[in-house]
Amino acid sequence: MHKLIVLILVAMLAGCERGIDRLFYNHSVRTIVISVANQNLTLKPSETKRIPWSGQPSDWEFKVCLNQSSYHYQMPLFEFDDRTRYRTQVGITRPYEVRLQIESNGKVNILPQGHDFPQPQNLNQPNGYPLQPQTSGHC
Repeated sequence: MHKLIVLILVAMLAGCERGIDRLFYNHSVRTIVISVANQNLTLKPSETKRIPWSGQPSDWEFKVCLNQSSYHYQMPLFEFDDRTRYRTQVGITRPYEVRLQIESNGKVNILPQGHDFPQPQNLNQPNGYPLQPQTSGHC
């Protein structure tokens, strides 16, 4: 009976879709507001907040209100070699996470696996990073 329960649990976990949570860090000197998947999060300087994966295509887009300007970002999908270097598995039942550091100039760096916030702005980045701010109006 015990083996059957273990097999059922393994089968359930194997069939789960695993997303990628975004862990944002405000590396600027001002409070910012991040909008993604119909959520707004306020981050004070040096503050970190997680935005969970919702499973929607909009998870790969977000906006940041910084210095009275609204910036739009589109996260590129990872190339195969970059997947393990820039995402961290949080746990067995939780999705992966990527760590995104928002700079005062609006650029967004992605941190390699095992790196904690803050990191220098000249950190090596995969293709498509750092994300460049695309102005989409005023806050």
